[in-house]
Amino acid sequence: MALSDIKTIEWLLINWGRWAYYNRGLSLYYQSIEPYERLRRTKPPSPAITDDEAYAVDLVISEMKRRRPAQHEALVLHYLAGYPYRAIAKEKKTNHRQIHDLVTGGKLWLEGALTGGAPFTDG
Repeated sequence: MALSDIKTIEWLLINWGRWAYYNRGLSLYYQSIEPYERLRRTKPPSPAITDDEAYAVDLVISEMKRRRPAQHEALVLHYLAGYPYRAIAKEKKTNHRQIHDLVTGGKLWLEGALTGGAPFTDG
């Protein structure tokens, strides 16, 4: 998948999170957002991503769950559940800088996998 100026990794993750939220009835292997939390929140904007793009991102993020579980969890909590870094850090009893580093590392790993840089390597 080639990335454009508009379709950056950040854009893909934001829209993948929206896509996964709207398609949460599908088996995406992610914990669903608590029912009360869904009622309390406003719905996110509709995703501006194709199903093919979303499936490509979802495939890599699913593989990340097995190979890099901490990065996977940070990405899912941030982009799917919408938690800010500080909220994730509080839940994980760590600091927000570590969560930032996990998300950044996950984004770089995702970009490598999607652009053919070095898919699914652990290095």
